[in-house]
Amino acid sequence: MVVVVALSLAAYFASAGFGGRTIAAEAAAPDPSSAPPPLLLLQEPVLHGRIVEVRGRSWPNATVMVNGLSVPAIFPDGSFRYFMPALPAGSHAITVTAQTAAGDTKTVRSSVVVQ
Repeated sequence: MVVVVALSLAAYFASAGFGGRTIAAEAAAPDPSSAPPPLLLLQEPVLHGRIVEVRGRSWPNATVMVNGLSVPAIFPDGSFRYFMPALPAGSHAITVTAQTAAGDTKTVRSSVVVQ
């Protein structure tokens, strides 16, 4: 893609040694295959006894999964809350994945210790 910039101050540029020429600038065309991954931001998990609340934000139209289970509701601003099934005592991994309609994904991992 070539962007042509025509300057209205041709007399100025002519006197500056440019001879009133038009200046062309080369601009790189965006590469559709290099689209950024979906937005996925997580807050610290919140413990409610043995139940873990996962909170975060993604694109409003993204599909979000927590440990392979679909988050049923994404709010209009892209935020979500998901309550994991009750967990036994111990350390547990939390894997959250967001996927756009185009199939781009982003995964964030966290962990929590249930007492």
